[in-house]
Amino acid sequence: MSIYSNILKNIYSLFLDEFDFSQIRDFWQNNLYQEKSVTLQEHETYSKLWNADSKTSFEYLIKIMNSLETFLLSNNITLTEFYEKLSKTCRFPFVPANLILTEIKPYLYAFYKFNTTATAFNLIYRLFRRYCINMNLLNGQTIFYKVNDKEANDYILQINYDDIIIKKIYFDLNTLFFKIIDNILSVLNMPDFKYMKCIHDVRPVYDILNGFCDNIAINPDFTFTINDKIYGRIIDAADKTENSFNHELHSKERYFLNKTITISEDYYCPIRKRIVLHKGCTYNSPFYLFLFSYDNQYKIKKQFLSEVIIESPKESSLDKHIIKHKQLLKICTKGTMLNYNKTHQKISINNKHLISGIPAKILRKIINAYLFEGRKEFSYHEFRNDPELNLDIFKPNLDVRINRLITKLHSECNEISLEKKERGKITLNVDGTIDLIEN
Repeated sequence: MSIYSNILKNIYSLFLDEFDFSQIRDFWQNNLYQEKSVTLQEHETYSKLWNADSKTSFEYLIKIMNSLETFLLSNNITLTEFYEKLSKTCRFPFVPANLILTEIKPYLYAFYKFNTTATAFNLIYRLFRRYCINMNLLNGQTIFYKVNDKEANDYILQINYDDIIIKKIYFDLNTLFFKIIDNILSVLNMPDFKYMKCIHDVRPVYDILNGFCDNIAINPDFTFTINDKIYGRIIDAADKTENSFNHELHSKERYFLNKTITISEDYYCPIRKRIVLHKGCTYNSPFYLFLFSYDNQYKIKKQFLSEVIIESPKESSLDKHIIKHKQLLKICTKGTMLNYNKTHQKISINNKHLISGIPAKILRKIINAYLFEGRKEFSYHEFRNDPELNLDIFKPNLDVRINRLITKLHSECNEISLEKKERGKITLNVDGTIDLIEN
């Protein structure tokens, strides 16, 4: 089972925006891509993520989405904030422009050729369904119902996944679905849904709360409580004959995994900072069931196509991602990337701040001489007389500054070191390849 990886590319691109190299590597090293039972190397994983036109496995997408929220929370970012940043960073974070244009073509043709009035929701649903089928997010039997009323069209989407897929999904799939639909509406300049709800979820309550809330219980009256507050009720018929419940952790997990629970009140998780159990939703269901309601009065306009303004990412933004992606590839193939900021006179190694001021200028001089001339030996005299360093003539404090630089490199960088071998001279030692970018 495979998917087009544009979702993964945009997640990876936002990682390049939001995190330093050590954080990026920390996440993806634990989520290396597997291809035909072979685990790819780190740099191969990044190349796979970057190539959105290639295919990746659906199981890999599930693995990434399952791991994402825990990583984000450890870096003080909520899943909701991440999705919002994703929407702002990329014009088409989920649905690519060519797919939208491909799908609206038959509707526009029907509208202008036969003057029919295709409803807006039909267009939205076709885009959503086509995209999710391409992604295999709707893999399995899909059933679509429609309920009409005067002001809105209510639609119910049922997705029957097989048991193997259901057991692998721990992340909030409805949040992803709703974000895809929000993105479609935004791109097409259409009004928002009156509401979108998940009314059946395949995940057991225990899987959703495990690690985030310990005080959960099912009581003798079959109510479900969190921190002694009622949030729902079990609906399994077999549970009516049960009179006792073992509160030991292992038994609790096994007990909850088999229980179907309908939630009567939203549960807001203070750690995740979002609602994780939704009022009216039944969990541990054999299928997903989504309810959508869209304004029945809204029709596709004749000026519809002119309102769909396709904006490619700005070149500067694209260049920024490409540069950082290439830097990351160099780092994970034993390379070391240095960045010198001219404005603030500071230098960073692998996107992590190292040192600023005169020591940063000295290191910049040393690295440039090594890269362009192959030099490794340097004397204090050449630094003392260098006008770019702008040292005080009477108190240059050169020895103090070089000692500080040596100490910093020793504690912060294993690949680059400076060593004093003779009086007034230092030697550069480099392990692997290095590069220097100035901006």
